Amino acid sequence: MRATAQVGIALKMVGRAGEPIIASVNRLTEVVFKVLSFVMKAAPLAAFGAMAFAIGKFGLSTLTSLGSLILLFYVTSILFVVVVLGTVLAAYVKLNIFQLLRYFKEELLLVLGTSTAEPALPGLMRKLQFMGVDRPTVGLVVPTGYGFNLDGAAIYLS
Repeated sequence: MRATAQVGIALKMVGRAGEPIIASVNRLTEVVFKVLSFVMKAAPLAAFGAMAFAIGKFGLSTLTSLGSLILLFYVTSILFVVVVLGTVLAAYVKLNIFQLLRYFKEELLLVLGTSTAEPALPGLMRKLQFMGVDRPTVGLVVPTGYGFNLDGAAIYLS
């Protein structure tokens, strides 16, 4: 077992004596997420700069294959979300996929702009808690899902 897990278990076991430390860690986590949010909102500008350099040095034609790959990826992703996930949500949860996508619009646009899901983590967690999902559940499920997402992306890209 990792030392961090042992410390977490010990803090829970000591009860009230551990509450100030847990509260401090939670406040520190909020600060780190806010800083991460600032950095990741600047990422689209950096991506624009990198694209401008590539086009300026190698010409517009070098981006054709990359553009077709990105287009294929987005078409496949949209079909998967709307058809597969939309069907599962409608059948088991009785939730319209388009309502859910509207609710997470800001996070989705952030992911689209940065080409990574990490900057959307704080907003996603906040909105899920606002919807009524317990904080411990959000704290376990969302980061775990992000971990699997990174693994899947690494496999996909390779």
